[in-house]
Amino acid sequence: MIKANEPLPEEVTILDEQMKLLYRLLDQCNWDQKHVIILRYLQDFNIKETADILGWSISKVKTTQHRALKVLKALMEDAREKEDVDHENKSF
Repeated sequence: MIKANEPLPEEVTILDEQMKLLYRLLDQCNWDQKHVIILRYLQDFNIKETADILGWSISKVKTTQHRALKVLKALMEDAREKEDVDHENKSF
């Protein structure tokens, strides 16, 4: 059996929903955190390039990135817990 290189429609839908959630959660981060995450992970700039674009030191980019990921992780966990509660309430 040959496996297709393209994702299945279900996988595309899940990824699309995850990206929408990520963008909503990024809006809850401060300006610095949001821009570092966008530059580093969505636009694939390295730390040096990100520092140059923002006019920051490499150290500030690393610190801001670390804090942003910590905030996003907490926001993601809260969103998942809320989703679980919503699903439980709908099943009654």
